[in-house]
Amino acid sequence: MLIIGLVGILQASALANTKIMKRLIQEENLRLEIDAVRALSRPIVAEAIIQFDGAHRLSLDVVPYGIIYEGRQFILSAKGKAAGGSNRGFQPQEILLGIHLGN
Repeated sequence: MLIIGLVGILQASALANTKIMKRLIQEENLRLEIDAVRALSRPIVAEAIIQFDGAHRLSLDVVPYGIIYEGRQFILSAKGKAAGGSNRGFQPQEILLGIHLGN
């Protein structure tokens, strides 16, 4: 009877550890995917801001758009931040690039 109880406790502990490891692996994979999307989108955002060859200038503070990477949708948003706090008619001192997992 004691052995059966110990086996049950060990199985429950192993199952809990497996679930925790699975969740940690999923979170780390998501962080890696977001880093990859950020790295892939930087040249696109930079080119749109610099306005090469008459391309359209990137509009800041607009509706975010989706990017598909590895079969998952990520939402990319760019927001300019002025040095003085006013966002009207400014050249941004800083571009905040936000990326998160879409639906």
